[in-house]
Amino acid sequence: MPFIDHFEPGKVVIDGTSYTQDVLIHGDDVMTWFRVETDLLNEADLQFLLSEGAKEILLGLGPPAGRVEVPPETKAALSHWPVRFDYLGSAEAVTAFNAAGGSSSLALVVGAELPSEP
Repeated sequence: MPFIDHFEPGKVVIDGTSYTQDVLIHGDDVMTWFRVETDLLNEADLQFLLSEGAKEILLGLGPPAGRVEVPPETKAALSHWPVRFDYLGSAEAVTAFNAAGGSSSLALVVGAELPSEP
């Protein structure tokens, strides 16, 4: 299971590899992740994890407390899946993922996107 070495807004380091885009971790796989709409989460954004049998998905919705919105209709659609969804800021999701250490049914989607300009 991958380990997240470091997280800060705009960068996440997983097993020594740096990413400056959002990432998805499931099992031993780490991949960059793109949403259908930039600042909204849709059911389609998680289709891969849902079809792969994830039982718990930690959603790191950006720094510090979340930049990605989860509309009520998305939460309603996701509630029909036999999956636990945790909606967290990215730093909190990273901490929870590393603490879980090794659960193959756990997936992480973390917003490592670059912070917006002031």
